[in-house]
Amino acid sequence: MNHARCHTCDLVALAKHTSGEWQFDLINGEIYDAEGKPLCTYLKDGYRYTKTTHQGRRIHIPIHRALYAVALGIYGIPLDYTLEVDHINHIRTDNRIANLRLIPHKENCQNPLPQRKISAEDAVALVRSYATGRCSISLLAAEYNCSRKTVRRLITAAGLGGKKC
Repeated sequence: MNHARCHTCDLVALAKHTSGEWQFDLINGEIYDAEGKPLCTYLKDGYRYTKTTHQGRRIHIPIHRALYAVALGIYGIPLDYTLEVDHINHIRTDNRIANLRLIPHKENCQNPLPQRKISAEDAVALVRSYATGRCSISLLAAEYNCSRKTVRRLITAAGLGGKKC
């Protein structure tokens, strides 16, 4: 029998779910610890991730993959390493199960984030937020629904390119 391979993070998410360490809210796209507190997450390239240790190894898990893996596991659908979890509405932090789907890599590449023009007002607000030191480039990219490269260009144009927060 030929079994599809899985991402390690998918298997770890299933193990955390099965053991009761993590509780999954598939409707709202959230993951909680055993006490019901939301997991600590961070943004990377606009996606929410969490860190955990499994069998002595530190693993970074994309929240959207963990949620989809558990949803498939609950319904007994096999996980497939060749498929990617896609955000239907292109909002990478919207991890509601209704907004996620499995598609082949080739199709996901043909479904890019739409080009977004930043208004002058948004550009000024973005640069001001960065200047305060309270917002990272990744956080600003997610907030303004644009790429980190766009945020970097705006910051550099404003003369803040060398600033480290």
